[in-house]
Amino acid sequence: YQQMRARTQSARMDRYNTLIKVTGQSAWATYQWEFAGVVDGKKAAFRGHTTLVFEKLNGKWLIVLNHTSTVDEAAPAAR
Repeated sequence: YQQMRARTQSARMDRYNTLIKVTGQSAWATYQWEFAGVVDGKKAAFRGHTTLVFEKLNGKWLIVLNHTSTVDEAAPAAR
């Protein structure tokens, strides 16, 4: 993430359709997102989905799984 961020300027990421579920020491969150910015000096725009799985260890929530995928630009966004 740090290497990608170093290559990115003027970035904006909007998240929507967020759903969070907590059960005991585990939790998950899923959402859609839209990114726009400049990457390696070129304008870039992406849409996608992310699912995060968390585990509470020693009183802190830690991400134990991150699945992120982009969506084909030809497909309409569901909001």
